[in-house]
Amino acid sequence: MVSGKRGEAAIFLAALLAIAWAAEGAASAGARIGSVSIRQSSVFDEKIPGESKPPYTWANAVHILTREKIIRRELLAGPGDPYDEYLIEQSERNLRAYDFVKDARIRERRRGDRVDLEVAVQDAWTTDIAPSFKRSGGRTGWSLFLRERNLGGHGRALSMGYSHGFERQGRSVVYSDPRVGGSRFSLGLEHTNFNDGFATVATVERPLYSLLTPYFLKASWRHFSLLHHVYELGQETALFQKETRQVEVLGGRSLAATNRRALRLALGFDGVGERFESSGTVSSGTLPPERQRSLPKVLLRFTESDFVKEDYINQFERVEDFNLGLDLSVDLGYSSRRLGSTLDEWVAALTASRGLRFGPGRFCIFKGNAAFRRSQAGTRQALHSLAANYYHKGFLAKRNTLVAHGEAAAGFLLDPESQLLLGGSNGLRGYKVFAFSGNRSILVNAESRFHIVDDWLHLVSIGANVFWDAGFVWPAGAPIGPRDLRHDAGMGVRFGFTRSATNPTLRLEWARALNANDLARRWVFTLSTSLAFGQETNALSKFDLE
Repeated sequence: MVSGKRGEAAIFLAALLAIAWAAEGAASAGARIGSVSIRQSSVFDEKIPGESKPPYTWANAVHILTREKIIRRELLAGPGDPYDEYLIEQSERNLRAYDFVKDARIRERRRGDRVDLEVAVQDAWTTDIAPSFKRSGGRTGWSLFLRERNLGGHGRALSMGYSHGFERQGRSVVYSDPRVGGSRFSLGLEHTNFNDGFATVATVERPLYSLLTPYFLKASWRHFSLLHHVYELGQETALFQKETRQVEVLGGRSLAATNRRALRLALGFDGVGERFESSGTVSSGTLPPERQRSLPKVLLRFTESDFVKEDYINQFERVEDFNLGLDLSVDLGYSSRRLGSTLDEWVAALTASRGLRFGPGRFCIFKGNAAFRRSQAGTRQALHSLAANYYHKGFLAKRNTLVAHGEAAAGFLLDPESQLLLGGSNGLRGYKVFAFSGNRSILVNAESRFHIVDDWLHLVSIGANVFWDAGFVWPAGAPIGPRDLRHDAGMGVRFGFTRSATNPTLRLEWARALNANDLARRWVFTLSTSLAFGQETNALSKFDLE
């Protein structure tokens, strides 16, 4: 039984938290929103002298401008509503998150207790025949897609095309509608026929538009049948067919929420079936066992809003939003034979991210996760990882950005098809693709980016970079030592197409491995439109988390 003093202290602390929580929500009480005006500009702003003549005016003429009602529906507050600075800022971020929006700014004009809003939105170019080419670590991949990211100006997207990847080739059709029938529900459909199978995904969701969104829903269905590749020292050592069927339903609501933080609880069900077949390179006796999981689960999530708005990070002059607030998620479920599962086991996952400011244009974001499955036979498929990204604008010069990335990951008693991998396409640019595999990894990257030309010909921004990478993946049972780390260094040029809806950054890089062995080449050339490294752990790029 709790003593009197402890009980009084607990009540006093709870009261203080409740008062602080309520005070945040009432900080802007009194002011109300007056008028809301929308100011739109097309892909090229004809008020700018350089963009007021052909071929830019021709491009604007064939571009369908986003409908005004599409912009208005994204605003989380309207005329007559209480003024809330958070909701205005979140509306701006929601607009910028759409592919068809190049930039969005909401300007305020105060008149006593009335705040008038002007929403300025510039469209991105949304119709393209998009080729891509990737050369990395001795392998080549390419794709060609016909895409429209803003059908009729209503925000819907449709793309179809062909991709030739490092491991497979496929023809895809993808459709998405972020607001079905003008509702808060989104729809996503995707189907790809590969040379080694197929993949189909359908998702219906009522997502979280802000911390104050009272509830969210999600239902998804996935059916994959693909060849799964296993690597050792950059060489494929096993190949087998893996078929996955998954149905997931999740619904939750806020337990407490303000414009600063929210605590949410969700209940759901996850049903997964996995079946494996030999492809000729793996005998049936060494195939992973067939698995079935019927998993009722509960998810608890705490989220803080603490955003920084920066340009010249990953996408040249295009603004990006980074949340430095604490984001903590706990996911717990129980898979039971009574519901058709292969095993009685607990399935748990914990993820956390947090950012720190160090001054204007300088910040760091940390992200960690831990996941495991626990049955009477013990713990298996346990994974722990920690990653951090540091950004420093103006590091060597005014138009220079330093980006540093570090990560470590460890897996224990992993399923046969789960691997940590590093190589030319994910972190170690001077080595072969998937050069290093195992169950424990370390990776460090440092890259200095120079921004040379902005919006050249009103189409492309140009930059250069120098970089250094170091990392390794240790096989199970091997001792970990710093001498095992592989290093490379190099330089490259970067091109940013900030008018495009997909906003690709084209990288042309040359890297030289600093450790001589058969997994390195004298020089490795990389051409890619993806980030060299990101906040997500690179070693997990092919890890099967299901």
